Amino acid sequence: MGLLFVALLTVGMAGAEEPSEVIARADALAAQDRDAAIALLTDAVEVARRPDRGELWLHLGEHHRLAGHVDEAVDAFRESLATSRSGEVEAAARLGLALVEAGPTARATEPRHVATLRTAPAAGVLPSQLTARQALLARWAEAGGEDAATPEAEAPPLVRARDALARDDRAEAARLAAEAMSAGGTGEVLRGAMRLQDAAKGVAQVPGRVGVLLPLSGRFEAVGRQVEEALRRGWTAAGRTDGLVVADTGGTAEGALTAFTDLVKAKGVVAVLGPLLTDETPSVVDAADDVGVPLVVLSQALDRPDEHPWALRSWLTIRDQVDRLVAYAMDRRAWTRFVVLAPDSSYGSEAADRFVEAVQARGGTITARETYATDAKDFRALAVKLARRPDEETPPVVDYDAVFVPDKARRVTLVGSALAFEEIPVGVFDPHETGTVPLLGLSGWTSPELVAGGGKYLEGGIFTDVFLPPESSLSWAFQDLWGAFVTAWREGVGRTPTPVEVLARDTAHLVGAAMASAPPHRQAALEALLGTTVEGTVTGLSAISPTTRAADPKIRLFSVAKDGFVPIEE
Repeated sequence: MGLLFVALLTVGMAGAEEPSEVIARADALAAQDRDAAIALLTDAVEVARRPDRGELWLHLGEHHRLAGHVDEAVDAFRESLATSRSGEVEAAARLGLALVEAGPTARATEPRHVATLRTAPAAGVLPSQLTARQALLARWAEAGGEDAATPEAEAPPLVRARDALARDDRAEAARLAAEAMSAGGTGEVLRGAMRLQDAAKGVAQVPGRVGVLLPLSGRFEAVGRQVEEALRRGWTAAGRTDGLVVADTGGTAEGALTAFTDLVKAKGVVAVLGPLLTDETPSVVDAADDVGVPLVVLSQALDRPDEHPWALRSWLTIRDQVDRLVAYAMDRRAWTRFVVLAPDSSYGSEAADRFVEAVQARGGTITARETYATDAKDFRALAVKLARRPDEETPPVVDYDAVFVPDKARRVTLVGSALAFEEIPVGVFDPHETGTVPLLGLSGWTSPELVAGGGKYLEGGIFTDVFLPPESSLSWAFQDLWGAFVTAWREGVGRTPTPVEVLARDTAHLVGAAMASAPPHRQAALEALLGTTVEGTVTGLSAISPTTRAADPKIRLFSVAKDGFVPIEE
């Protein structure tokens, strides 16, 4: 019975609509039958992914408010506040609570849905300090209403407990967390309250102390050690000599969560760097949001940090790279038709999905999309399918301008060779003199293997990254820009840095600069992280945007040449 229930639940979740689709359907239904809209949203919120529930609760609360269901509206708006990962959604939910508490006059005034009246919180302002009164006055001014003395909507105990702990008021946080638990609510509310109660038992927060989550044991130990060295060098570059506390995640999600809890409760850190691995990231992001700890994520897994109140991102994401690549390919090269060949992995699927989305958003066309096994070594069958040749004498059909292959260098070279075997004109190989098509890729291409193994089939290929090691080219184009940095790194570490290490180093430089003022607690640390700017980093990373909650390393474009990689000048 238990396995059957889990299977049915999984199927139901997999087939669930996107929140925006459910909300649009509910709004359309409400014009004729608001009770039907409420029923639709009620069902949707039960099966939605955690990051989406705050938005759904918000719209459910608004439809209850407009229907005159006061108690139900209050409950839904409070659930939205407790589960939301967006400052905009929180602001709208507070406004909804204020309108309900204002009484029948405000409830009868309906110039616009409150969910559309969002005011993102300013950096440095605690969520509970965003009063609904300000948003309500703006709404009534727009609607021509009077400035009534509307009571402020008090945030739920769970939100106030999180704010209190962020200020290192552990006694108040524990009291409010207990109040939240006694009030009941969803499983997420109870889990958040329990985490807050546990965290409130910890030591006092140490000004400027930052925790680090890295896999220092297990299969990813080697890369974890390299990134640790890079972070320490960046910390030193910011003028810091202490205040960095490193914890081992063991390379697992469970280990990362345990290490995070220890950093928060036993080490008193005011911010955390990490995790590094994709699988470790979601659970730690949720925990950071639950207990109010600034988390600067070092993995690609956090695609939308602006949906989380406490998570920030410094890493290069698939979305960032694809958007940069597609913009260049379509705007500068005027290519409009593409083939996508991607590994059957979460990385390959995400990269392919985003590439298709970006191309189609610009009016381009995907003429073919194929996947292959992640351990594939023979790509001839894939090449035959793409060539569409009725016989060996007929040239292949090439109705596309470029081929996107988001994979590691070693497999990309095999793909190029297989395509050439079927006489598809790739690189500078043009057997039928019909014109060639380049291969396109992401940062996984940054390896000398690509040039050594790809030969003429990959020449002219284009990919993205933030740093190019000297070994990648016989005539390195960045001697003036990066030469001194690379020399110093080689002298200190004994080898050339990788792009991952360089980005880690620049991230720690920024975080170290933010902690130079020794922020006394986590709320102050968040303000410092969102308000600090640095110069002279290798990747061009200078700040974390308060709007997107993401850092800004410069994504560069490189082309594959006969003797290595060369930068593309724009």
